[in-house]
Amino acid sequence: MGDINIGRNSIDGFIQTGIFGSGYNGNKSLNIRKGGLDGRCYNFNGTNQYVDIGDFSTNIVADGKFSISGWIATDILIASNNPQMIGFYIDGNNYFRIRLPISTGSKFDIISYINGNYGGFNYTISNTNFFHFVFIANGTTWKLYINNVEVYNNIHKPDFATLVGIPSNWNIGQSIYSEYFNGKMFDFKFFNKALTASEVSEIYNRSYNHYSGSGTTENFDLSLLYKNTTAWYKMNESSGTTMLDSTSNGNDGTIINGNNDFFGSQSIYKFEYMGNILSNGGMGYWLSATNLDVWTESIAGTSTINQESSDVYTGKNSCRFDIDGSNNIVSIYQERKLNISGKKIKLTISHKFNTSGKQFQFYFIDVSNYKYLQSDGSWKTTTDPGFSAYLRPNSDTYFKIFEVVSDVCLSNNKYAMFISNYSGNNSTSLYLDNIKIQEKV
Repeated sequence: MGDINIGRNSIDGFIQTGIFGSGYNGNKSLNIRKGGLDGRCYNFNGTNQYVDIGDFSTNIVADGKFSISGWIATDILIASNNPQMIGFYIDGNNYFRIRLPISTGSKFDIISYINGNYGGFNYTISNTNFFHFVFIANGTTWKLYINNVEVYNNIHKPDFATLVGIPSNWNIGQSIYSEYFNGKMFDFKFFNKALTASEVSEIYNRSYNHYSGSGTTENFDLSLLYKNTTAWYKMNESSGTTMLDSTSNGNDGTIINGNNDFFGSQSIYKFEYMGNILSNGGMGYWLSATNLDVWTESIAGTSTINQESSDVYTGKNSCRFDIDGSNNIVSIYQERKLNISGKKIKLTISHKFNTSGKQFQFYFIDVSNYKYLQSDGSWKTTTDPGFSAYLRPNSDTYFKIFEVVSDVCLSNNKYAMFISNYSGNNSTSLYLDNIKIQEKV
């Protein structure tokens, strides 16, 4: 699996990547992958290729509220002009554009000019890897999410509600000034509503897990999840002039100047595994109420592992260990190949108990070299760790965040994460959520 990273996101100087390779048991380490569904994407040449969607503003701009999501990677970081990724144009006084990059630098730039009122902002992009974006217009409030992180939220005077019912022409990859996008795209969705934070998270996680191979391959039909899905463009065609809308709304687009290279059939390129979580580290995906997807569960005695939807740190679900009786063991385990040789990482776990004064225990190990991450960031080498190599954070009755920044990692080998209850936790519940691996820059 290997996917997608956007470089710095201005959060503590860490890259929102994750670094796990593919395969449920870490026995695959694929870091080369094509684009979206079936390994395909649209590969715009920056010269003359674009997609004409036509007019569907009457469907997408409902009461001034709409949202756009998708995966994108620019092939250049500074442009000679201002290439348009997506937007619409009504006349010289009414238009909306998302541009990447722009002539003044590596910017994800969003602007509008509506009835004489200008609004706009931009966000710095530091590399040419794929990233996921969601833009939300909620009346005069604009939001931008990058890889499931809200990076912008502000008020803008232009109100899209004034455009409801006015025909407009939408394009992907070209502006009216013949400024063409140079890069790759897949899995674009349009919604005629302002998505909530939880909906953004679900779209991101489902999309990531579906395309990267992380977790289960599920029926990824967002038109069933959100009745407000106006159009869904997978961008996985291999030929032709039609960009298919996978909803039942019939908002197909027309591909202009497409060729074999445009359809990405030969566009194999390197990704860094995206996701700011290890596989299902957000605890969002369950095969059943007691079967946490991807992680290997282990239970001794009458204790149980359960899906928790009411008491979470972030997203829809957390993982709850219900620990009964004495000497019962509850644990989850995951092993992956990580591409982190020569790098430092930050490991984060959100945790709580339903009673105070408790601890849980875990280890994070470079399996091949028998190196265990310690609380001071060092790596302890031992073939017989016993309890000496475990980390035991103190928990409380509210979610606390445990973090440790490692010294330089020595290999691109298998790494394993093991989390379990600790002695003295009988008749309590441990909650785990938002377990992350991030690369330190």
